Amino acid sequence: MLETFEREQIPVIVMKGAALANRLSTDIGLRWMGNLDLLVHPEDQARVGALMLQCGYVEQ
Repeated sequence: MLETFEREQIPVIVMKGAALANRLSTDIGLRWMGNLDLLVHPEDQARVGALMLQCGYVEQ
């Protein structure tokens, strides 16, 4: 997913969960994650939403 944002030149910061899993745990499979927390510029929000849907994510 982050590679897609990079390719589309959309700056993004991953907040908590996934961003910390690799740094805090030797086995990221032990950390349950049910959502993504991304920080993007407001003007990129619509593009990010569309890209995530194209990648198979679903909106709840």
